[in-house]
Amino acid sequence: MQADSEAAIACLTDFTSLSSPLLSGPDGCTIVYNGYIEEKPQIDHMRLRPYQTKDWPRLCAIHDSARMDELRASGLTEAFLTLEQAAENEGLFECSVTVAEDGERVLGFVAIKDDELTWLYVDPAAYRRGVGRALVRHAIGSCKGTISVEVLVGNEPALRLYLAEGFKILKRVDGRMTGNEAFAASGYVLELCR
Repeated sequence: MQADSEAAIACLTDFTSLSSPLLSGPDGCTIVYNGYIEEKPQIDHMRLRPYQTKDWPRLCAIHDSARMDELRASGLTEAFLTLEQAAENEGLFECSVTVAEDGERVLGFVAIKDDELTWLYVDPAAYRRGVGRALVRHAIGSCKGTISVEVLVGNEPALRLYLAEGFKILKRVDGRMTGNEAFAASGYVLELCR
């Protein structure tokens, strides 16, 4: 278990070490390095609220685009299912679902069930702007004790976010993809004890 944590952290250190210069945007806020690292200004007027049925089209759009990023990073693009296909089978609405919005536009969502963070997706246009972090912190605050989450191996942005928020890697698991069992997948089980 400790070796898995150390290996993941070493991988993250390698991933974030840069051998080429960063490019800074004209506003001084945007930093891009080969498309991997982007710093954007935080969203000023974001608020979190419970999911409403009117949010469904945005949740579908957010999930479908962000899920492809997640699966691409994990080498599992063939396993893609739309939110329309996955929500019922994977129990999305058995969870407490919270959305982050900026004005009237939903930017991301998180779902929690029995002290497990089961879903977290952010609109790719809002990546690295504090949306995912706000949703993770909301999930942590909603749980009374230990909270757990699973992250696909290869999804380094999510892994970095959870580690930065205090989660620890408990173990690596190899098995079948939840909701799309035709595909083998590997993931980390992380936990945050409060």
